[in-house]
Amino acid sequence: MSETTSLPEPPSSPRSGGRRTAVVAGITAGTLAIVGVGAFAAFSFLNGGAAAEQALPAESTLAVMSLDLDPSAGQKIEAFKTLQKFPALKKELGLGSGDDLRRMFFDDVLDEGACKKLSYDADVKPWIGDNVAIAAASFEKGKVSPLVALAITDQDKAARGLDALLECSDAKDEAGYALQDDFVLVSDSRAHAEKAVQQAATRPLSDDPAYQDWTDKVGDRGIVNLYVAKRAGNLLADNLGGFGPLGVSGNEGDPNAAARKLAADFRGAAGTLRFADGGAELHVVGGLAGDAVDDDRTVGDVVGGLPGDTAAVLGFTPPKDWAETMTSQLDDLGMFFGGEDGIRGLIEDQLGLNLPGDLQALLGDGMALSLRGTPPADLTAVDSPDEVPAGLTLAGDPDAITGVISKIEQKTGTTLEDAGVTVAKGSDRVALAFDAGYAKDLLGDGDLGADATYQKAVPDADKATVVLYVDLNSKWRQAIADTLTDSTEELVTKQEFLTNTEALEAFGVSSWHDGADSHLLVELTTD
Repeated sequence: MSETTSLPEPPSSPRSGGRRTAVVAGITAGTLAIVGVGAFAAFSFLNGGAAAEQALPAESTLAVMSLDLDPSAGQKIEAFKTLQKFPALKKELGLGSGDDLRRMFFDDVLDEGACKKLSYDADVKPWIGDNVAIAAASFEKGKVSPLVALAITDQDKAARGLDALLECSDAKDEAGYALQDDFVLVSDSRAHAEKAVQQAATRPLSDDPAYQDWTDKVGDRGIVNLYVAKRAGNLLADNLGGFGPLGVSGNEGDPNAAARKLAADFRGAAGTLRFADGGAELHVVGGLAGDAVDDDRTVGDVVGGLPGDTAAVLGFTPPKDWAETMTSQLDDLGMFFGGEDGIRGLIEDQLGLNLPGDLQALLGDGMALSLRGTPPADLTAVDSPDEVPAGLTLAGDPDAITGVISKIEQKTGTTLEDAGVTVAKGSDRVALAFDAGYAKDLLGDGDLGADATYQKAVPDADKATVVLYVDLNSKWRQAIADTLTDSTEELVTKQEFLTNTEALEAFGVSSWHDGADSHLLVELTTD
């Protein structure tokens, strides 16, 4: 049986829920601070411990973010390899020194007000462990409470230390805690903390099938781990308000109807931040109720056909019914904005378009906004858009795309050519750019997709519907550095910028569907 320890019941006078939340956060400020990047420097020096999710209750936990200070040995090595590449970060964190970062954070907390009488060595170090989880929990219907699970090494010492922290922060009437074998749970009341301990003893979050299913989908556990339960969506849907229950009459004109439906359809999500291949990656998976996505179009071919020296690109393939959905949403908003004809009517009148048909034709099978690898000679001298080597690629039926562009030009009385924009047509796409040569280069004959750096930063481009890629080691890095000086008045000097970005290689974001699940992968790679 888990032992429970807490403070006396709070007084009967009403208290602000917001204040209680703030107090809990304040009590654990020293431990929660290690969720920052500084914690990563401690991997080689801290001992291991159980994952904090085993201390949280599956029954009440809505969402959780946990930090594992002692992940797998491989993660330790990858973290150290990555962080060592950045001189400023290495110096700031004291990598290799073995300093206890927890001391640094708690020293800041203990240097305030009445807490100055406490010390890290005497009141914190003897009991603090290596893992922490910050959660949102619901112990009462429709209400959300903060819940923190903090690993401990000694129950008696933890109780004395927490009592002292609560006392000196004047928060003893605003929070409570309960002890487990290896963790202490802190919430906005003793009753909530004790209830969490009791529930976790019966069914911890780590044993919950839904939790296991979602976390398995993101792969190996990383440094920071995230989970959001389906119940979080249900609670949000119930609290968004509206004119009537979802799916029945009474939702006409309800501005929250779409958001409420999304929340109600939410099935859950999980994510992990890990170090990998000398860099870092964030993988998040989530899903909504409904059938698997029936759309095999991707933006990979559009982006992959760009020039190999592309410095940055944002690509997007809209769902098949995206234009229709957007038009429907405009109609819903029209009764609140846009006058008698609504927003849809306003757009059609001003641009000469027929929605949703013309919008779908314009977007086609995907679009990509890109930046050429060769920057202007002097970025400080750029004073108009036509001096930036950027371009827009629209994939689809070239005749349909240029037909929509012509409609807009005729209605507005202004052509893209008048604005200095070249429109180039290819076999399956149209490119627009101020530079005529760049417009032609965007017509799909490039080899960005074969570039090793691109493949490393966007490994799932072939199935992605969204791609963001930035070459952090392109000529733009030096061009940006040339806008700086080595004056001490600079926030970042030229030399500091060059030294601390030298190891950076690329940044990539990709999103794709796997059945009814949606994936988001963020990659930061280094040389």
